[in-house]
Amino acid sequence: MFITGRSEVEKAHGRIEARRCVASDVLTRWQQPMIWPGKRSIVAVEFTREIGDSRNRAPV
Repeated sequence: MFITGRSEVEKAHGRIEARRCVASDVLTRWQQPMIWPGKRSIVAVEFTREIGDSRNRAPV
């Protein structure tokens, strides 16, 4: 199984923003690979924003 990722954090304008992206060939390990026939990889992107005491987190 191959996994690669990248993270990035920016601090500006009174907030902290973080982004994370992970890519994997995990589809080759799924028990039902026919969910997406012909696909060989999957990607997940996550975004977090902190402003003061408030924190928002969401998959993109």
